[in-house]
Amino acid sequence: MDSEGKAVVNRDRCTDCGDCAPVCYPKALVMVGYDAGVDEVLEVVLRDRDYYASSGGGITVSGGEPLMQPQFLQALLRAARNEGIHCCVDTSGFAHKEDFDYLRPVVDLWLFDYKESDPIRHFTFTRSELPTILKRLEQLHDTGADILLRCPMIPDHNAHQEHLDGIVALTRRLPNLRGVELLPYFDLWRGKLKRFGLTDNLPESVKPPSRETMKSWNDYLSERGVRLVGADGKVTGVIPV
Repeated sequence: MDSEGKAVVNRDRCTDCGDCAPVCYPKALVMVGYDAGVDEVLEVVLRDRDYYASSGGGITVSGGEPLMQPQFLQALLRAARNEGIHCCVDTSGFAHKEDFDYLRPVVDLWLFDYKESDPIRHFTFTRSELPTILKRLEQLHDTGADILLRCPMIPDHNAHQEHLDGIVALTRRLPNLRGVELLPYFDLWRGKLKRFGLTDNLPESVKPPSRETMKSWNDYLSERGVRLVGADGKVTGVIPV
């Protein structure tokens, strides 16, 4: 019990065995995540085969960083493609070139994150080097891969004029990108952190951008010739440069 009489988990003694969750009567404890093989994951994926057929969708593997498990990812996507399922990978770009080369034949669409245009700010936010990630993006682009650039926009962090201009410059340098999708920041992750007993250092004052703000950012990019892709996958605005 804590000082307020509430039950707490002693995470220092937790071994991640998961035995506590099934016997927790009020369902206060839930096991999040488990080890699974390719066949187990594919069985779940195939339950929605009819939906993929009607919507044009398929399997999207994200993370974390899915390229941290290239052998498993390659086997899963190969099995999905053998079933006629469209395969998409959401990546931060923080991976070895060899892993991109290894996976490229089984990936139909890459969702490639672009979080910040300034190298120093990018490293401060992500602890990874922007030049390396951009090199992976350029190498993948040059192979003719289908790539959608996805840009999470976080107020008071990367949602600024310089980053928008950086997105414009990058798309002009890489003209064969499918397009750009701006992703508004959401704060639903705060509840997830609490479930894991973790804390964050992002101020509560950071709030999701309004619809009007998102529209102004999209308009700014569209006016400069950026192909914008909406949640339905359709190009929503192109003015040739």
